[in-house]
Amino acid sequence: MANTQEIKLPIDLQMGTFNKTILKDGKLQLSEITKDDKGNTVYEPSGTWESSIIPIHDQVASFHQISSNTVVSGNGGSYTIYVQSSADKITWSPYVEVDVQTGNMQTPKNKFVRIKIEFSSSPTDATFTVDAFDKGKYNKETITSNTGALGLKKEYTYKYEFDGSWKGTGTLLRKKIEHQKFKKINALEVIKK
Repeated sequence: MANTQEIKLPIDLQMGTFNKTILKDGKLQLSEITKDDKGNTVYEPSGTWESSIIPIHDQVASFHQISSNTVVSGNGGSYTIYVQSSADKITWSPYVEVDVQTGNMQTPKNKFVRIKIEFSSSPTDATFTVDAFDKGKYNKETITSNTGALGLKKEYTYKYEFDGSWKGTGTLLRKKIEHQKFKKINALEVIKK
């Protein structure tokens, strides 16, 4: 009568192929893209991790289950574990999903196995400031941000030229304004300095 025993194979999470995933604090997770204006981390929408080839040195009657310590944080994050096997490291069985509740796997027994984990996250609201339009940041010919908001420039200040040919009382200053530059002129104001 054959004697059977349960063999546990540790999986090195540092080894393998990371696709938009990282190992952080001993846990696999989606890669971080950036932080939003409130300091919340924004993650990749999906990613995978595939283990290196795991050799099975003993004669195996069956693959029973995968044990995992899982922490799913955030809104609607999920993962799926798959296993495949090979007799020669060249030809592999298709990846078969592992039952999340029991850890049971239905892959054929062979000398080598590989594990793949697919991660996905659900979209959540994030706030990003593209440009705050700080006061005075945009002071161009036709636009301004002097009020803290970007808008069309509505007030223009020009230097006028002294007209010495004026014979009346006071002083005459002139400035030629091209009419095609303005749709409408509401008022002209002279500011004494």
